[in-house]
Amino acid sequence: MEGWHAYPLKVIKALTMAFDYYKGNASITDDVFATLGLKIHGGKNVPYVGHF
Repeated sequence: MEGWHAYPLKVIKALTMAFDYYKGNASITDDVFATLGLKIHGGKNVPYVGHF
C-alpha cells in the first residue's frame, strides 16, 4: 500500500491515545531504571530493556 491514505478522526484519536499511553509507560520504565542505576537503550519514548 503506497501513497496517501485518509483515516477517520475517530481512528486518529484512538491511535494517539494508544501512543500516548505507551509513551507514558516508557517514561516510567526509563525513570525507574535510571533510579536503579541501569542503562536504557533506544531513547526516552522507546526504551529497550534487556533481560540478560
